[in-house]
Amino acid sequence: MSSKTSNRAIDPFLAPPSKRVKLAAQCSRRRIEFVRLYSFVERLIIGAPGKAGRRSLRAVRWAAVMKWTILLTGLVVSACDPSVVVGFMVSTSVDDSTAELSTQIAHAIAQRHGMSAQHLDSSCDLASYHSSMGPTSVDLCVDQKPQSVSLWLSELITDHWGAKGDSVRRELEDSLRTRFRDRVTRID
Repeated sequence: MSSKTSNRAIDPFLAPPSKRVKLAAQCSRRRIEFVRLYSFVERLIIGAPGKAGRRSLRAVRWAAVMKWTILLTGLVVSACDPSVVVGFMVSTSVDDSTAELSTQIAHAIAQRHGMSAQHLDSSCDLASYHSSMGPTSVDLCVDQKPQSVSLWLSELITDHWGAKGDSVRRELEDSLRTRFRDRVTRID
């Protein structure tokens, strides 16, 4: 009679502590056997790791983990707003000196704040300045548009203006408004 009771399924939580370990091991072995018999994973285990067209179970698990890691990392990065940006548009008038004066103002402010000049590209036709401070950086771009001059100031890898970025922003806005008055439009 004792052999019949040992073959029956015993709840592992009601068994004495010494028996719980053995029962847990039996449950794990049964689950492994079930997976091997009734799962597509068995085909991956049987296939040799180096055989063409087959991947090992470890490779499949690694690919699944990496796929989800890359996907979640991409979502987190794209959901963040890692910069603050402000723009100023100065509308051109009859005189053509707006672009030249805007560039001179940007150059003077960049020099005062220790920003270095960068090479020009299609997004910054007139001037480009950059300054790095630890993990954050401040960029100032002056661009010529058909009817205006745009000045873009951005502070990267932050969600608020730091001391340097805020100082450059305030000084740039004050200087532009002093020189061009109501021809300046702020773009947040």
